[in-house]
Amino acid sequence: MTAAPALPDEAAAPAAPGAARDDLVFRGTVTTLQPAPVAGSNAGWIVTMHVQQVRAGKFSGDEFSFRVHSPAQSGLRPGETYTVRATATGDGYRVDPRQWLDQTPQRRAILATPSGNVSITALDLEQIRDVAADLLQTSTNPNYGKEWADDLRASDGDIDSTGVARIGRWILESRHGRLVLARHPARSAIMHFVLIDVALRDGRWQATGMGDERMEMLVPAGER
Repeated sequence: MTAAPALPDEAAAPAAPGAARDDLVFRGTVTTLQPAPVAGSNAGWIVTMHVQQVRAGKFSGDEFSFRVHSPAQSGLRPGETYTVRATATGDGYRVDPRQWLDQTPQRRAILATPSGNVSITALDLEQIRDVAADLLQTSTNPNYGKEWADDLRASDGDIDSTGVARIGRWILESRHGRLVLARHPARSAIMHFVLIDVALRDGRWQATGMGDERMEMLVPAGER
């Protein structure tokens, strides 16, 4: 099923031709979460679910797709199963993209700073990703810039079961008493990290600076 353009606070999904327009409740498993920006809408991701069981209404398809602002704001994860409530409209269904937040335990990363511990959620990571990409976009360094910014914007933030906060190849860390988003290179004798300093000011994350750090690694003789 192809998802229809969505309103800013709601996600629309078309119904199959001739399908009954009853409100729908079903259990579905997230198969894909894909970035798909649409002009005039802030619902920039398409969620596709495999329909496991229809609990109310009528729906004969195997897949159901709709738009959300982002995985972080909806609380959805690939491979997880959720109950979905969709309201019938004239040409399909409308889905509240925040209805699963109370079904999803929110993971947090705890990072130590000189002023105390900082608790990071997936929504924080989303804001950090955006401001860091904006700073990268303005970089005049020939080794990185727009290409890295575009790659970072297309990456989804996640906090794994060990509490590590990642955005693609970038990891949010506490280094030298400050919070940085660090791009981790492939392992080598001398590793070059790009660091973007971030700080929470007046309730909003800001990227406050960017630099490089080189680290000499101990590489076993057989790998040199």
